[in-house]
Amino acid sequence: MSKPRRELPDPAILRLDPSHERDAFDCGNQTLNRYLSSIATQDLRRGLAVPYVMTLPPSREVVGYFTLAASSIDLVELPAPVRRRLPPGVVIGASLLGRLAVDRKHQGEGLAALMVAAAANMSFVQNPLGCVAMIVDAIDATAIEFYEHLGFVRAPEGPRRLFLLRASLAKYL
Repeated sequence: MSKPRRELPDPAILRLDPSHERDAFDCGNQTLNRYLSSIATQDLRRGLAVPYVMTLPPSREVVGYFTLAASSIDLVELPAPVRRRLPPGVVIGASLLGRLAVDRKHQGEGLAALMVAAAANMSFVQNPLGCVAMIVDAIDATAIEFYEHLGFVRAPEGPRRLFLLRASLAKYL
């Protein structure tokens, strides 16, 4: 159930940097909280993922975050109707939306959908990676429901893996 809409300043989505206030962030999932507080900077430095944070300016307090990384999909992971439209026997490029979380104080305000849209824009417009899809490995059943609501489709080979084809991403760009 969504919270009643309240007037929020326009969010800013920026690459994580030391000036972002992460200490108070609590999305309700300790794994995702710990990632932001302890691991995200290491992943950025090692080139494993690029963490982005959402703030509500002028504050530097993180109200949400997501990570992006380059990935790939083997065609056998896609449903047959999708496979027929792609060259046979290839592995296709994908953008991996690795983590996505919103602070409890702001859950239900539509910020997660805004971050998915920003991730799609970054992957396919601002810095095109030669990808045909965005994939996500949902953390739980609630996340699966959220991504399906946004148009993601479950991949046949993984119960928690979902994808959205580039053509379907047009509504986010």
